[in-house]
Amino acid sequence: MAKRKPAKLGPAPQHFFEKQLAGDPPLSLETAQELCREAIHLIELHPWDRLSERHLLFFGTARSEPSVCSIMGANGEVFALAVYPGLEGYYSFQRVYDDPDYGLDDFLFEQRSIKIELVARSELTRQDRELLKAVRYPASLQVAPQFRAMRPAYYPWYISEPEGVILAAGAAAFNGVSSRPDAENLWDREDRYPLATHCADGSGYDLSFIKLPPEPARMPPSTPALDAERIAKISGKPRGPITVDMDTFHGVPIGGPNDRPSAARMGLAVDSTSAMILHLHVYEASLTAGEVLLETMLAAIEKCVKIPAAIRVQKAQHKTVLLAAAQALGCEIQLEHSLPALEHAKTALMETVFGR
Repeated sequence: MAKRKPAKLGPAPQHFFEKQLAGDPPLSLETAQELCREAIHLIELHPWDRLSERHLLFFGTARSEPSVCSIMGANGEVFALAVYPGLEGYYSFQRVYDDPDYGLDDFLFEQRSIKIELVARSELTRQDRELLKAVRYPASLQVAPQFRAMRPAYYPWYISEPEGVILAAGAAAFNGVSSRPDAENLWDREDRYPLATHCADGSGYDLSFIKLPPEPARMPPSTPALDAERIAKISGKPRGPITVDMDTFHGVPIGGPNDRPSAARMGLAVDSTSAMILHLHVYEASLTAGEVLLETMLAAIEKCVKIPAAIRVQKAQHKTVLLAAAQALGCEIQLEHSLPALEHAKTALMETVFGR
């Protein structure tokens, strides 16, 4: 019986995620190899056993604005290292903790980050597996790295070469610093964070400590322009003792199998007593929250027999962008901590329509 000849391995691909990154430089083999080396080092170090996501490490060069990386895994659910580019990355990270009104939707529509997440092999896509095969990632390891980037108004997607380069630099800096014997003491300085910069001779990292300035005042949300003719037409309706609850939030990913999935905005308005949906629509992610809210409010009132006495929202900035239109229609805008009818309708919508 003739012996089967072993299959010959073809040359390793030189780039990854080319179809998924139309218009972006695809991840190179060299950068993928570096990322996988750092991912293996991360697994060996287990930094989440002694550090939390608030132990931020800044890294960069003397000529570049520092970026920040954070480890996740202290809660035992997600094990990852995330890089937030530039000072804006740091400020966006801090908003999650410092701003009580900053929610998941704000994070999704503003966040820019790059991540190495350690996942079970069953969670990998075909493209992930092709990358790991090309770099000869050890089959003995039960978890494997998945490299993803978040861009404003998009769900996580495959990383490009520039994103891979900065992620590899952040992972190398974090691994180098967290492997030091005194690593746990580096965050003892109040209001100061460690900054790792490459030594000139390439032997490691120089450490210094920096105090970040507070985030500059953010511009208040702009008020969408009003359609005077539309407002006048709606104003002719009678008024009634109706209260409407409203919100905008992210919807299901939109896009083809090789497209970066867009996080379209959804606008929802419900009767605050019955939770009956008065208006539901999926809007383009390019629209601001204010534009979606205004359109949702006007469309809901157009469908009602009477102009509601009050519109209820949960965020102060939402009240701000709707105030002019509400005053023109003789509606009161109320700010409420909780909107049970809206949450009930939103939960039912996600479960029955989107399976979430």
